[in-house]
This record gives sequence, structure tokens and C-alpha cells, in this order.
Amino acid sequence: MITPEQAADLRDCLALVPDPRDRRGVRHSAGSLLTLAAAAVLAGARSFAAIGEWIADLPQRVLAIMGARLDACQDRYVAPEESTVRRLAQQVDGDLLDAAISAWLRADTTSQTGDDHAGDSADTDGLPAAVAIDGKSLRGTYPRAGGTGVQVLAAITHTTGQPHTEGIVLGQRLVTTGTSEIAWVQSLLDQVDLTGKVVTADALHTVADHARYLHRRGACYVFIVKENQHQLFEQLDALPWHDIPICTRDETGHGRTERRTIQLAPLGDYLGYPRVEFPHATHALLIERYTTQHSTGKRSAYAELGLPSSA
Repeated sequence: MITPEQAADLRDCLALVPDPRDRRGVRHSAGSLLTLAAAAVLAGARSFAAIGEWIADLPQRVLAIMGARLDACQDRYVAPEESTVRRLAQQVDGDLLDAAISAWLRADTTSQTGDDHAGDSADTDGLPAAVAIDGKSLRGTYPRAGGTGVQVLAAITHTTGQPHTEGIVLGQRLVTTGTSEIAWVQSLLDQVDLTGKVVTADALHTVADHARYLHRRGACYVFIVKENQHQLFEQLDALPWHDIPICTRDETGHGRTERRTIQLAPLGDYLGYPRVEFPHATHALLIERYTTQHSTGKRSAYAELGLPSSA
């Protein structure tokens, strides 16, 4: 649920998205149509037909907040037809729409976090310290005849336990056919303030160019290293992990017991450790997880190597 004030702010952000329609014959503004569609999706609509039905049932006061057209002759706000919303949604620039919604989410998070921390001396810029980048396939976009669906690359806030900062999408980029996520990372993060933040990514993005880019932006990184990076993986695996102190945490819940261990090794000329060649990496880490299922007694183990940096 969003408040009337939040809906009005969303309308103002979406009004900045360029209207691709011919100006002749336009009866409903693009900003109001996009706001109504976004609110319908937030309310659970999953098709254009459902969006149209949700809009048609709105009372006058909600149509006014959403910026619907006022019919001066009848002195009432007019709900747009489903076809009007659908035509605009099919023509609008997806990246610009994503940017507008992300800007609204960031501004709303900043406002709420600032209220929660009023009077505190701590940083209240509304963004948590960690940002994850990851690709995903949009549900409902896979062709019936087979093939890939719509792929997007997103930057999303980590779950930190702080209010109003969990799972906020800061930006998205469409991964066009024939390209990979790697090509879109920098254009995605160009729209996000990374100063003092930690950026996490899976092994696909453990590349030197990304490390240098994040360092230039004043950010730190935590990258996962897998065997697809053969040389780097072997360098990390060769570190004397058996001599490095271990931090252990045990948790029980959801029908299982988990033991997690983490080890952190400094890199560089330190106690004769093997040299690791990766831009701005300051440490190597090894995380291991041991899980026991209570019902079956089945046990599993998982280990992962990684590289954190400092800004």
C-alpha cells in the first residue's frame, strides 16, 4: 500500500517520462496513465485487462490523486480505457520508465529513513551500505514456442534490518538479445550513488574492469570467485586456509541446523602468502556452510571463495 502523498510523488516522477504518442488527440497525460498502471500492479493486477478493471473501479478522489483527466462539462474525473493504457505501455521507453520509478523509490526511502533517524548524527541518505547486482528473467515473458524471456539486470539494496531499506530496486537495465549482463553493469550503476557503498555480485561479474570501475566510483566490492576464473581460483585456493583463524556461527530453524564458518586472509606481502592478481583486492575470504536436515538427517556442505576490496 502507498499513501496519497506517495502516489502524488510517483505521479510527479512518472510525468517526467517522455510521452511517445502523437500529441494530436491525446486526452490522458502519460504521467497519469503510468501512475494508474503502476498502482494497479501494486494492487495485484497482472494483465492489461486486470489493470483496466482496477482503474475503472476507482473512486473520484483516487482518480484525482493519480492525475486523471477532469471532464469540466460533467465535473468529474474520467478513468482511461484499458486500450489507452496498453498502447502507451507498449510504446514507452522501458529504461526511462525504470529510471523514473527507481528515482521515486530512492526519494521515498530517503524521506522515510530521514524521518526515522531525525536528530541522529548517523548517515541518513536513505541507502544502505550494500548494493547487489544480479540478473533475472521476467515472469510471463517466455514465448510459448520456447526460447529466452526478457532479461534484465538490476541493482537492489541488501537486507540490512533497518526499516525502509530492504529490497529496494535502485535501477534496472534491459539485457538485449546477443549481449551479456557484463556489458550493462556500468550503465546500470552510473545512475546510482556508490560513494562509500559495498557492491556485491556473483561470479559472472568478477572481472577486472568492474573492479576498476567501482574503485573509481568510490565503492568497495565483494566478488565471488569460482572455477570459471581458473587462475584466480587457483591462487585463492592455494592460500594457507588451515592456518587462518575461523569465525563460526550456528543457527537452528526451518527444520535444519546450519553451521557457517568464515575466514579472512589479507593479500599482498603478508607472511609469505601467494600473490593474488586482481585490481584493488585487499583480502580473500572463504565461506563454508554445513547443513543438517532434522527430519532426514541428510547433511550437505557448501564452500565459496571471494574477494573483498576497500575504496
